[in-house]
Amino acid sequence: VAQVKISGVVKDETGQPVPFASVYIDEVFDGGSSETDGSYQFVSNVRGTYTIAASAIGFETSRQQIEISGSAVIVDFVL
Repeated sequence: VAQVKISGVVKDETGQPVPFASVYIDEVFDGGSSETDGSYQFVSNVRGTYTIAASAIGFETSRQQIEISGSAVIVDFVL
């Protein structure tokens, strides 16, 4: 099974990047952390509809349902 690259940016409500946020697929726990500029990326082997979440200390967790297919998926978050 080919891997899918999942990437995006985590920002706060004012548009500022949220560094070191955890971004992960709820159902399988694949994930990574955002960089100092809020960007993140990780790879997963799953396909189909899943819930991806972003969380950081001091922010409410944000979840989105996404369709994982192809070779790349971009998901941005506002915490």
